Amino acid sequence: MKIICNGEERQVAEGSTVQSIIVDLGLEPDAVVAECDGAIVRREAYETTVLQEGNAVELIRFVGGG
Repeated sequence: MKIICNGEERQVAEGSTVQSIIVDLGLEPDAVVAECDGAIVRREAYETTVLQEGNAVELIRFVGGG
């Protein structure tokens, strides 16, 4: 199925979750804020939030520095 992730169309497997997309992109779930169709997804819901065809997902990664 197709979703939009950070403005780019992506092909993902049926039943993909926010967590699986984050991991597939090589990101650390604890360092990412996820939004799906304009709503923030709580970190504890990443594994249970199943994506649907056409969902728009935004992933924002925190970068530390000093």
